[in-house]
Amino acid sequence: MLLRVVVSRTAEVQTETFQLAGDKTASLASHSEEINVFVNDAFDDPATRRKSSLHGRSVSVSNLSAASQGNGLPHTASDLAPLTKSMSTVTSPKGHMLAPLKSAATDTKRVQSSDSTGRKVFQENGLDNFIDSFKKISGGFNSTWSKITQGHSKTPEAMRVMREKRNEDQTAQVKKWDTLLPHLDAKKGERYVVEMVYMGVPGSARERIWKKGLGNYLQVTPVLYEAFQSHAQERVTALKEAQLSDEEGVKPTVRAIGNEASLKQIHLDLNRTFPLLEFFRTGGPYHGSLRRLLETYVCYRPDVGYVQGMSFLACMLLLNMDEADAFVCFTNLLNRPLLSAFYQMEPAKSQPYIDAFAYTFRNHLPRLYQHMRSLHVSHHMFIHEWLLTCFSKSCPLDTATRVWDGFTIYGDVFLIRTAVGIMSLYSKQLLTYEFDEVALFMTKLPQDMDPDALIHHIRRVNLTPTRLAALLAMFQVPAK
Repeated sequence: MLLRVVVSRTAEVQTETFQLAGDKTASLASHSEEINVFVNDAFDDPATRRKSSLHGRSVSVSNLSAASQGNGLPHTASDLAPLTKSMSTVTSPKGHMLAPLKSAATDTKRVQSSDSTGRKVFQENGLDNFIDSFKKISGGFNSTWSKITQGHSKTPEAMRVMREKRNEDQTAQVKKWDTLLPHLDAKKGERYVVEMVYMGVPGSARERIWKKGLGNYLQVTPVLYEAFQSHAQERVTALKEAQLSDEEGVKPTVRAIGNEASLKQIHLDLNRTFPLLEFFRTGGPYHGSLRRLLETYVCYRPDVGYVQGMSFLACMLLLNMDEADAFVCFTNLLNRPLLSAFYQMEPAKSQPYIDAFAYTFRNHLPRLYQHMRSLHVSHHMFIHEWLLTCFSKSCPLDTATRVWDGFTIYGDVFLIRTAVGIMSLYSKQLLTYEFDEVALFMTKLPQDMDPDALIHHIRRVNLTPTRLAALLAMFQVPAK
C-alpha cells in the first residue's frame, strides 16, 4: 500500500519521499497551498485509484498513522521504528520521524528541514481535511474507506462545523492570531477569542501564542538560561566526580545543594519520555536539548529539583519552540499555582485541585460518578498523572496539543475542565465497564482520541476561574 502526498504550488510541483516501514512510503512537502493525496494499492488496477485534495501546509505523523489503519500501512508510531533508526539523514531535528530517502522536484529549491518548517508537521489540518474531501469526491467508497474513517464517522455535528471553520485558509487564520496577539490578555474572555482557541491555534502561530499565554512573570531571559546552563554542566560534572569518590571511600569535597541529587534521575527518564518518538531518545536530535533544559532547571531551582513528569512538559515546549524559549516558558509554567503545588509536593496545596475535579465531576456526570464509586474506582488512580503532565503523557500528541492551546491561555481551570471533559467523552462506555476495565481504561486512554470531540465535551463543562477559586478555598486544608 502506498500513501503519497504530492504538493502543488501554482505551476510548480515539489515532493519529498520518506520511508515509513518496509516497502511502504509516503511523500511529504511543506510550504504548500495544495496537497494531493493518493491512496494506491500496488495490486489494484490503476483505474480504481482514488484522488482527493486538501488545503494546508503539512500532514502530521500521527495523522498519517491514523489514516493508514486497515490499509497495510503502519498502524502505530511503534511501527515507524524502522524509519527512525535513520534519523541521521535528516538535516534538522525538526524532521519529526521522517527520514528523507530521495526527492523528485521540478523546482530547483529543495525542501529544507529547518526549525520553522519542521514545527509545521504538528499543524492540525491533515486527517480531517483528508476525510472530508475524500468523502465528497469519492462518494460511496468501498470497505477501505470505512477502515480509514473508523472512529471519525461519529463526530458530532458541532465538531464538523468547528472543523470546517478551522480549515479555512491558514494564512488568514495566522493573520487573525497575529492581530490578536498584542491584546490577548485583555481580550481572551471575549466570545470570538474563546471560539478561536476552541478551534485550535494554527501550528505556525503556536509558538508565539503559547509564549504570550504563559507570559514571563519571572523575567527569565535566554542570557540567563545560558548562564545557568554553564553552571549546570559544572555541577553535573562535579557531582559525578563526588559520587565516584564516595564509592571509592574518599570523602567527597562537593555536596549537592537542595535537590540537586535529582540530576541523576533525568538521565533515566529521557528515554521514557514520549518513547514512540525516537528523536527524544539517546542519539536523537532532541535528546541533548531535553537533557540540558531539565539539568539547567534543577540548578535554577535546586529547592524544587527534578521531578518525574517534568520531562513531558519540556518536550511539549521543545516541539514548538527553540531551547532557550522553551526554558523561559518551562520556568513560568512550573510557577503556575497548580503545577507549583504538584511539583513542590505540597499536598495541602495540590489536594484542593483534586477535590475540585471530583466535585465538578460529580455535578457534571452524577451517574458515572456513582458508577465508579460503586466499583470502588478512585479518581486518585489517574487524576494525579493527568494534571502533573498536563495530559501530555496520557493523551495522543495532537489532542494534548489542543489542550495546551487552551491551558496556556486560560490557565489551571482549563486542565480541570479537560479532565471532566475526558470523563464525559467516554461516559457511555465507562458505564458498561467493571472495575478492572475502568481502571485499565483510565490509566491508559485510547490513542485514537478525537481532539474535536474532546473539545466539544470540554465546552460543556461549567467551571469558570471564579468558580474554581471558590472551590479551592472551600477545599483548602486548614493550617495546623
